[in-house]
Amino acid sequence: MRILPSEHLILKSQLSPDEFRDRLSQKVSKEPLLSLRFGFFSIPSPKTSFHGKVEGNSFKIWRAIQYNNSFQPIIEGQFRAVDQGTKLSADLKMKASMRIFIFIYLAVLALFSIFVPFVVVSSQDGDPNSIMVASANIFLFAALILALAYGGFLFDASKTRAVLAEDLMVSEIWHGRSLEDAPMHL
Repeated sequence: MRILPSEHLILKSQLSPDEFRDRLSQKVSKEPLLSLRFGFFSIPSPKTSFHGKVEGNSFKIWRAIQYNNSFQPIIEGQFRAVDQGTKLSADLKMKASMRIFIFIYLAVLALFSIFVPFVVVSSQDGDPNSIMVASANIFLFAALILALAYGGFLFDASKTRAVLAEDLMVSEIWHGRSLEDAPMHL
């Protein structure tokens, strides 16, 4: 069971691997050291579709956006030559810092869920309503952070797939959790 959102993509492009690498390299730039964001305006505005790096037949990129999204997906993948083009296999996942933050947040909530009922019982003379309210609040905080993570990730993941497919002349795309479910011709 997955707690945090992630996806696996398989894309097929009619471009040769060299053309694919060149086109991807043109669409990727290094992230600026300093960028200021005010609402929907970013200074400087992104000049490419993605930030990151392309090295050989592998890459690690994320979409250049003009707004803040801490849960934005990062695409890590490789590409190789196949009949009549290039096959790209990539994983979309959240930044490592956000995954660590969410796991620590959930771990702290798990500890609270263990100890809060004991504190409530000792301070409220075992009032069942107080215990239920405390437990419900802990559950709601966990559900809230997971809903924010999934919402932010899925919001940008769909846009990322579309931009990637358009920029790289993708003829077929498959996204899912398991490679075993992928069509055989990809």
